[in-house]
Amino acid sequence: MDDVELGHARVRVTTPGHEFLRGAEGECLVEDFPEMGQTVTLAWQQTSQNFVLVEVE
Repeated sequence: MDDVELGHARVRVTTPGHEFLRGAEGECLVEDFPEMGQTVTLAWQQTSQNFVLVEVE
């Protein structure tokens, strides 16, 4: 299933010298990732300003 959009999000990008994104939180499920038949939960991590893998089912 190539070229299938998993989701869409609008994010604010910060650079050194500017404030980090604060107060944002959220998570989402991504199906068939990292392998077909598996589902992973991604969550926003403020300290790293990035999404992290939380749980793989």
